[in-house]
Amino acid sequence: MTALARTLFGTQSAARTVIDHDRQWHKARICVADAELPRSSSFCAVTIPHTSATVIPDTLLDERFRSNPLVVGEPKIRFYAGFPLESRSGEFIGAPCVFDTEPRSAETVDLVLLRELALMAQRELAIPFAVE
Repeated sequence: MTALARTLFGTQSAARTVIDHDRQWHKARICVADAELPRSSSFCAVTIPHTSATVIPDTLLDERFRSNPLVVGEPKIRFYAGFPLESRSGEFIGAPCVFDTEPRSAETVDLVLLRELALMAQRELAIPFAVE
């Protein structure tokens, strides 16, 4: 699903994240070096308090992110789009997201498609694990 998101949105990178009170984990990732990072650097931490998509067309123009280590340093993120991922218990726990090193117009993001990818991830989380 992460590869599909990257292809559909034409971005350099994509991930599915899970976040707790101080860390973010990339549970699935494409062109993302780190498996985890501090929540304080996380773009998805800004996404999960909302019930709709977060789109940041140019991180350098957004006061929340212009000094973020992932913007000013590697991987030099300039564009981000994510949709909150809701657990079975109703908590927002992460986000499927796409991002790039080039800014993009917000109009280039199909929010319905981004939401559908989040719903696919939620259904995947709801599948019970087999116990052997």
